[in-house]
Amino acid sequence: MKKRSSPDIIATILEAANGGIGKTRLLTKANLTSTQLKKYMDFLL
Repeated sequence: MKKRSSPDIIATILEAANGGIGKTRLLTKANLTSTQLKKYMDFLL
């Protein structure tokens, strides 16, 4: 599996969250752990 860059992960999160999404679905769609998602959400907010 190729390592994704932070901009790639952020783009995936934003695309998945467009229009509204729950945390669990976002974790699945972005293929992240809850710790990773929290890190990126803190950055984005």
